[in-house]
Amino acid sequence: MCGLVGLAGFISSKEGEMFKDLLKLNTMRGADSVGVLSVQSMSNNTKVFKALGTPWDAKESKGWDNVFLGWHRVLMGHNRAATRGKVSKANAHPFEFSNVIGAHNGTLTSTFNLRGHGEYPVDSEVIFHHINETSIEDAASKMQGAFALTWWDGRDSSINFIRNSQRTLSYCIFNDGATIAWASEAWMLKVASHYAGIDVGQLSDFDVADHHKIVINKRHNNNEKIKLVDEIKKSKLYVPPPVTTTGITTTNVFKSKEPVGGNHTKKSYAGSEVECRIVCSDTSNYNQHFIKATPIDDEAEIRIYAPKDGPQWKKLMHSHKNFMIYCKSYNGTYYTADLRRVDEIVNATGRQFTGFNGKTYNKEEFAKKIACNCSYCDDMVDLCDGDDLLWLDHDSFLCLQCAEDQTALNYLGRFGD
Repeated sequence: MCGLVGLAGFISSKEGEMFKDLLKLNTMRGADSVGVLSVQSMSNNTKVFKALGTPWDAKESKGWDNVFLGWHRVLMGHNRAATRGKVSKANAHPFEFSNVIGAHNGTLTSTFNLRGHGEYPVDSEVIFHHINETSIEDAASKMQGAFALTWWDGRDSSINFIRNSQRTLSYCIFNDGATIAWASEAWMLKVASHYAGIDVGQLSDFDVADHHKIVINKRHNNNEKIKLVDEIKKSKLYVPPPVTTTGITTTNVFKSKEPVGGNHTKKSYAGSEVECRIVCSDTSNYNQHFIKATPIDDEAEIRIYAPKDGPQWKKLMHSHKNFMIYCKSYNGTYYTADLRRVDEIVNATGRQFTGFNGKTYNKEEFAKKIACNCSYCDDMVDLCDGDDLLWLDHDSFLCLQCAEDQTALNYLGRFGD
């Protein structure tokens, strides 16, 4: 769960304090990192600030004062509770591209249909890459999962909003129609405006699938109040393809644009784990890199869209062992693997695993210990990673990638040599 807050239009010092209070209240929805976008009131200059932790932590940074320096026509904030991608400054919102700077509340179940799939560690970053390259109308029709989005589009100097039914987003318009404020939860607007001594009037919710675009023009002076014009356009949201069920086999009926893979039996692997061998790496018609696997007793094609040359990619390509792979979907041509459930098969019979302070565990005991995931990035690990974990105490650890990341070590208070 993350949180979105912000103000746009006429922003005086009182509205600026209201924004800071919104950002603090928003930590109830996420305390892993905080981010702010500011757009100057009389120029096109934008500033993006990101920090780990909460606004109270961020106040110690010089960048915090700099992002609030001057007068603004947009202040957009985000507090992150990490779900996809490790906790890092780079993975904090908002995400900045050539035209678009945006923040996302929610989690996508798949980014496969979006441009940038496999290129970024955070689903939210893929979203805004796609919007930057195409449009929100195209992105909305392809986003699978929960979302509420706020973003600044420099092409027409507009602040934008959209959500689906899985996430809330409330707003109010005040100062004689010259200011809009928003938050993931309506009560935050009430509390922050009360503390600032501002009467914001009636609160409303953004309707599902409505794309709200509000052009925020530059002001000629800091006291100028320009009434906002809200352009609303209904967007077509993603609809899952129809599914047919025959006996125990369930398959999507739409046809893939990808070339047909090898021959295989009519057995369905969708929604189940299967023991597989790694075959090769390849590139799709959409120039997306993947690793091809097949069941040990079949020729069905299973694609693993791991980041190319990343730790998981190298592990898959360099291992001589088989893998247990969870097939999350089938499109009539190939299965797509769930990256979180691709596990190397280890012959662990009788093996002892080492935890905190050298304490040893058998296979079953150690499996329970590592079920809590990495304490920093929350990624799943498996038994074959046992020798690479950095244990912080008897119940928490860092995966190999985070154990070698100085930012992770500093954030958790454990400093390397």
